Amino acid sequence: MGMIDLAPTFCQIAGGEVPEWMEGQPLPASDDEAQGQGRQTVYTQYESHTPDASIIMNAVYADGFR
Repeated sequence: MGMIDLAPTFCQIAGGEVPEWMEGQPLPASDDEAQGQGRQTVYTQYESHTPDASIIMNAVYADGFR
């Protein structure tokens, strides 16, 4: 999953068609659909900034490990 998959996912949630020119694919809505897509690696990034602290987390999930 990546940012590239967000627009197709939003199109699908809204009930519209995913345009052919979009490179990503909608995120899976169930475990079965996730297995069917065969995604093996997930990259995530999280940022939060408050007056007291800043948190930046980057993670990779692959083969059952984060």
